[in-house]
Amino acid sequence: MNDTPLVSIVVPVYNAEKYIKQTIQSILDQTYSNIEIIIVDDGSTDLTRKLAEEISENNSIVKVISKINNGCPSARNEGIKASNGDFIQFVDADDSLQREMVEKMVSAYKNTNADLVVCGHNRNKYCDYTKLIKCESGKLWKTGLLDKNSFIMLFKDIAYGRTIGWEYTWDKLYRRDIIEKYHILYDESLKKYGDDSQFSLDYINYSRNIYLMEDCLYNFRINIFSSHITSQTSGYRENLYQTQLITLRLLRDFLEKNNLFFGENKRGYEHMYVNEAIKAIYLNYRADNPHTEKEKREIILNIQKDQYLQKSLKHYRCITEGESTEMPILLKSNDEERLFKYLERKVREIYG
Repeated sequence: MNDTPLVSIVVPVYNAEKYIKQTIQSILDQTYSNIEIIIVDDGSTDLTRKLAEEISENNSIVKVISKINNGCPSARNEGIKASNGDFIQFVDADDSLQREMVEKMVSAYKNTNADLVVCGHNRNKYCDYTKLIKCESGKLWKTGLLDKNSFIMLFKDIAYGRTIGWEYTWDKLYRRDIIEKYHILYDESLKKYGDDSQFSLDYINYSRNIYLMEDCLYNFRINIFSSHITSQTSGYRENLYQTQLITLRLLRDFLEKNNLFFGENKRGYEHMYVNEAIKAIYLNYRADNPHTEKEKREIILNIQKDQYLQKSLKHYRCITEGESTEMPILLKSNDEERLFKYLERKVREIYG
């Protein structure tokens, strides 16, 4: 590998006409010059493809691939196959990079010879797509070079709301040789949720070590009042609990595969399981849920009956500021009247 290895940056896009220029420009503005940008248009029906092709015509390092719509995992896989870099990064269509992101991550690799480099991120919240109303730091809880097992033992900290850098793919610098050697690709059946976690965990499983950076170099967009590209907490999402379970199962399988699903890791996992269930219940009881009152109650009661949730509730305790035992206690009980009275009040407090 030479002193300035080629970095391939894969950008899957679908109906991203509002963002694509800004996103790609943030990559073109990188202080590290030896990059290629691969835009994979996943069957957009707006102006995304036209805008991408215009960018490509004016920038020789930008390549555009068009494909029939089949979801983000499929688009990312096409980008991997078309890439030529020694390293691969992924960028979501509505996000952006700090100017020095690629340079700092390549430098971190050179200094550590890590199999995986991970940076922190900024959570930028926008109102009506354009007005930045809040920026939150997603700085990594721990930094430095860790062997794989030491990194996995950080998973217990997820329960404390700490960012350890496992679940996303856009905050990482991946080595091409590892991806090719172990045939790591995105699971194309995970079209709506879980593909980031699946790919990251598969890659981490084959990594000797991971370098965690102090810098927050990736800008993650959250549209608060969006009806389409949105965060989990900004609006109602159909089948949210089922999609959350995909990531939880991927995480548990990973921990078990590495013989580390015990002790604090297991307790942290169970704590996260309860919190994800509570989050899904609150969102299901929102006013913008199109289901009838009866249907909402059925969905929530089905979540309550989850056997692993009930098992996890037995050992639940509050460990971070803002957590309450009131909802866990109600979920353990069979008192539906108290549960739904509490939900009515709590949902009004949270969402207005």
